Amino acid sequence: MYVYSLISRVLTQSRPVLDLRCHHIAVNIFKKYCIDFNDYEYAMKYVKVINNMCFYRRIEEIILALPDICMDIDIEEEVAKRLEKDFL
Repeated sequence: MYVYSLISRVLTQSRPVLDLRCHHIAVNIFKKYCIDFNDYEYAMKYVKVINNMCFYRRIEEIILALPDICMDIDIEEEVAKRLEKDFL
């Protein structure tokens, strides 16, 4: 029940950006490796979901989940570089 409730909140709630760092990193990686918002305007709806993910999870968890979300891509090297750059 909790998992369904969490998924429902992540997909439907609208909230202000509270963790700007998480939002910025997650959106940019998603845009680069999953769906470029400039090419596919419909993908902008995922920005709200990414923001909600930042509310419920840490950026490290979100980044580690992106290869599963983005289907058939290998972003581990980019993620490692991004995490090193942003965390050190």
